[in-house]
Amino acid sequence: MRDKQHGFTLIEAVLAVLVIGVGLFGVMNLFQGSVSSSFTTDRAIQATQLARERLERLTFDKKMFGYDYVNSANYPAIENFTGDYAPFSRTITIQEVRASDLSTLENRSGYKRVNVSVAWPGGNNVSLETLLTKWNE
Repeated sequence: MRDKQHGFTLIEAVLAVLVIGVGLFGVMNLFQGSVSSSFTTDRAIQATQLARERLERLTFDKKMFGYDYVNSANYPAIENFTGDYAPFSRTITIQEVRASDLSTLENRSGYKRVNVSVAWPGGNNVSLETLLTKWNE
């Protein structure tokens, strides 16, 4: 009668290493995709905060200085950031629009459509918009 063999053959060991290697490769690839997605989401959140900050400032200026103060002459059309926000640029558009459709340009209408867009490398951008009125001044 033959004795029971203990251990693995060379072929079994090679197959086990191959299966584990393929599994680890898949997990690492999934992890890399998750980190990349997290980075993109972080940039989008930062861009949204930069856009909201400018919209809040414009709303504050309207309340403090009046409707007529909020115009393109008082704000730079394009802002490039430095430091931690260096990859971002912010574009501000202020247009007086017709009350009936809020898109046709019309001077002295009492309605201003304000758009703030923040862009960063890779063709990504976030755009927020609000409407300021002359009402309640």
